[in-house]
This record gives sequence, C-alpha cells and structure tokens, in this order.
Amino acid sequence: MRHLLPETLSCKIRVDKYASLAIEVSSASLSMSLVARSAVHLQSFISPGGQVDIAEVVEPVPVPEGITVPDTGLKVVCYYTNWAWYRQGVGKYKPEDIDWTLCTHINYGFAVLDPTSLTMVAHDSWADIDNDFYKKVTALKKKGVVVAIALGGWNDSEGDKYSRMVSQPSSRATFIRAAVEFIEKWGFEGLDLDWEYPKCWQVDCSLGPAADKENFAALVRELREEFTPRGWTLSAAVSPSKTVMDEGYDIPALSRDLDIINVMTYDYHGHWDKKTGHVAPLYTHPEDEFYFFNANYTMNYWAEKGADRRKLMMGMPMYGQSFALASAAAGQGLNSPAPGRGQAGEFSRAAGFLAYYEICHKVRSGGWLVTTDPEGRLGPTAQAGNQWVGYDDIATIRRKSQFIKDQGFGGGMIWALDLDDFSNRCGCENYPLLRTINRVLRDYPTPDPRCDGPQHLRGLTREEQELASQPAALPYTLRSTDSQLPTIQLGDLFQ
Repeated sequence: MRHLLPETLSCKIRVDKYASLAIEVSSASLSMSLVARSAVHLQSFISPGGQVDIAEVVEPVPVPEGITVPDTGLKVVCYYTNWAWYRQGVGKYKPEDIDWTLCTHINYGFAVLDPTSLTMVAHDSWADIDNDFYKKVTALKKKGVVVAIALGGWNDSEGDKYSRMVSQPSSRATFIRAAVEFIEKWGFEGLDLDWEYPKCWQVDCSLGPAADKENFAALVRELREEFTPRGWTLSAAVSPSKTVMDEGYDIPALSRDLDIINVMTYDYHGHWDKKTGHVAPLYTHPEDEFYFFNANYTMNYWAEKGADRRKLMMGMPMYGQSFALASAAAGQGLNSPAPGRGQAGEFSRAAGFLAYYEICHKVRSGGWLVTTDPEGRLGPTAQAGNQWVGYDDIATIRRKSQFIKDQGFGGGMIWALDLDDFSNRCGCENYPLLRTINRVLRDYPTPDPRCDGPQHLRGLTREEQELASQPAALPYTLRSTDSQLPTIQLGDLFQ
C-alpha cells in the first residue's frame, strides 16, 4: 500500500556539526524527517521553485516466512547503505526492507574516521542514531545474521587521515580503543575496514607512502588481538586492482588476521575511462586494454599472493556503470567513445550510475537494445540513443555464483542491498539477483522463477519447467515406411 503525502507542508532546516541538513516536514496529519548530506542531496527534495518534493511512502518489502536456509558453509555478505532512505518512491530503502534470509553477514555502511581525533564516528547521526537505524539493523543478529559496522568508503578515503591513523602505534591504539567502545555501544558484532586504499589513495598510488602497506597490516593484526576474545568478526573491503594489491596490501598477513576479505570485483570500467566498458567482467575479453581487469584474474591473483580462498568473497554489483556516448549510432560496443557520464537514474540520481531496478525497468519498458556476450565473459550491455550501460543480469549472477563454488572461494558479496530490484519493480521476484546468488551458494529453498530463461518458462515451478521443456507428444507414431496415414505439419500446432 502506498500513502500519498498532503500537498501543503511546512518545513524547517537545521545544520549539525557535520554539516548535515535535516528537513523536518510537518502537517496536521503527518510528521516526517528527512536528511540531506550535502547540497547535491538537498536538490533531491527541493524543486527549482523552492517547493519540497516528497515521495510516496512505500510499505516495507515482505520477508519470506517459514523457510530454513541450509548451512552450506558459503557466505553471502550484504552491504546496507544508510543513505538509501533519502531516495524517493520505489527507490527508498530502509532497515525494514532488508530480507535477512538472503544474507549471512550484513555490513552497515558507513561510519567514518574523524580527521582530528582519528577515531570512528557515526557519519549520519540523524539516520543512524536518531532514527534508530543502528538498532534496527543490529536487531537482525537475533535472526542469526552477523552484523558489522563498515568504516570508510570511497568518499571518506580522500586525503591522508587513514594513513596518519595507521602510521603510529599510539594512534592505532587510540583508534582501536574507540572502535571497541563504538561496536559495544551500538550492538555490532564486528568491523569491516573499507579504506580505499593503503598507499593508493582513491586508486592513486603516487599519493600515499610505501609504509601504508606495513602499517595497515599492523592495524589489522592489533584489531585481531582485541576482537578474538570478544568473538567478533574482522573483515576488509579490498581492491580488485593488481597494482593496488601489489602496492598496498601485505596479503599473507591480511589473510592470517582477517576473517573475511571482501574483494570489490566491480568498477573495472566507468565514465572515467572516456570510453565504454563493462562494470564487472568475469573473464578477459579480446577487446580489453588490460588483461587483469576481470574477476577471474583478480580472485585468483589474491589467492596466488597468499590469501586463503575460503576467506575470499567475490563482489557482485547490483548496479551498472553508464556512459554518454559521443554519438547516438546504434549497436555501439566496448571501447566506444564516451566523453560523459550517463544520465542519472530516476531514483538513484547519480550521473554515470544506474541501480539494477532502474536498468531492468528501462529494458523491460522498451527502447533499449540489449547485447549479450555469447561466451559469457561479461554481463549484458544496453543502449538507447547516446545512453549506454553495462551491468550484471540474473544469468550473469548465476554464472558468477557457480564460478565461486567451482573455484573454492568462501562466498559472494554484494554492493548493495538497496540497488537490486528489491521491491520487484520488474516483475520477476523481490531481490532477483541476490536470490539467485543464494540459490546457487546456499541452496535457498524458494522456487526459482527462472527469469533468465526462455519467456514461456518464466514464472513456472522447477517441475513445471522440466515438464514444459520436454518434446511435445505426437498424436501418433509412424512405425513403418509404407504407412498410409496422413502427415501432420507440427509447426502448425504451435502457431
């Protein structure tokens, strides 16, 4: 059920010490609070004429009842993002929308590093604390899910603060003491380190000192010493780049001290290349500029350099990287000139980026030409005019999940819960990508609608699909060459 908000609203704005903007909206029949982390986000709520633009309030996505997911030993790590609740309409995502049956681990993104104290603090206290998001997500521990706080992320990794924090034993000790207090206070069960990246700050390996590599490994070792007695999980989100691996990570040491290594095997290509490329290839492609820009190479390189395969989680994107092509000529493939970012999605509102629920809706609505790789080396691409996107669909996610099993890795990781088609906008099922991962890795028990299969089989149970796939029974069988029975043209039966 969807409830439309009243047209006449009064607003006031407050600013906290982290420059958050909170819009408090009230009317005779409604009280609602929204937050914008920046002027860019504020534009999502205020129209050019200055009026507040508030979306519909959508009921939480239902969680399946009465199912038991087998313990196969494989993990599915899900990232929850605390800013997705600021999106409008079907894009709004809150803790109540989490289907906890689909995740063995949930990492709450993000806490940040205070640049002065070099300690972990809440990034958005309005969402995290005032609206009880910490409390609501950590409550899923009662369901058997391991819930950790993720520290960092791309934006928070800008500058030298992480390097300063790890550089001295004293500053590491201060950070660790505060981190333990933070985790205990808010009820988490672990910490996921998402510094992007040691030595290679935001992928620029000329910015950081070589000592970052050793110092980051020291931080992980010292955290391990504090976490083990408490039974907490320690993980890190790490780069898929061979260069960053070589420059920034002591891989054997990290593998020894981390419980989980979340490898971000996506964003190999994007608008920054100024030419088209797929967000997350599984295997190398003949048209690749770099042979190591694919998940197969990345995951096996991590293992080759000393990582325990069972600790490696292969990342899968619930989104696509989009491009604005130099021309609208049809049928453009990889490496086509693309000087700009693709148009922002209706709900995700970030140029150069589309959530899967936005992509599948565009494709389903028509006008987008989808191209698939016949050898399955990468997911599909789609083009409409000068707009182009590469993404993973259900078939690609199924193939990647099987790859994880076949290669002996520890499981899969997704970025992020709010980007899958969690509310079934496109008519397959709730969380079609994440459910596919779970069916392959965890023998998830709900029927598979096989939305990546032939159109006439979609929506059927497995037994019905098998029956429908059998050859059609003939009205009779010719047993001799001299039979005078009439011949039936079978093609006419299926028109």
